[in-house]
Amino acid sequence: MSQSLFVDWLIVWRLVEQSTSSFYKLYRQFSSPKLALLSTAQHWQQAGLSEKIAANLAAWQQNDAKLHREVEQLLSFIQQQQISVLTIDDAQYPPLLKEIPDAPPLLFCWGDCSLLTWPQIAIVGTRKPTQAGQKLAEQFATQLSQQGLAITSGLALGIDGIAHQSVVNHRGATIAVLGT
Repeated sequence: MSQSLFVDWLIVWRLVEQSTSSFYKLYRQFSSPKLALLSTAQHWQQAGLSEKIAANLAAWQQNDAKLHREVEQLLSFIQQQQISVLTIDDAQYPPLLKEIPDAPPLLFCWGDCSLLTWPQIAIVGTRKPTQAGQKLAEQFATQLSQQGLAITSGLALGIDGIAHQSVVNHRGATIAVLGT
């Protein structure tokens, strides 16, 4: 993906205030973030977006310093942290994730994005496991990862973290999914 197209996706994502439903209203209406950014606030409202979000576009187009600074900071952070950003149009975007209603239009990835297309199993559980629960989580995670599965969870303390750590200890594939 070209740098300018990538930036357009991020700008629209910021202007819709990370609202998946608003993003898809624009995407369906304009077919690309670039066309959405070249549109008018009135067209955004006609596409079903709120007056507040449409006002964000107007502010962006009038070179609102705060909005431009926020986008510049986001781009700088992404570059400094070596984060990859996958759009729903990206070939590396997980095919099964595309099938859910309102799939996230952007995925921010740190590490090996190709793992997102691997066969995966989620291991999640309590944040305060018993010793037996800890041992089982470690055993399950290790054995499943040795069978070629990526272990996926939300990286919470407890069972999730134990599963991830045991996979890392055995050099397996692990994916942490964070909602924000």
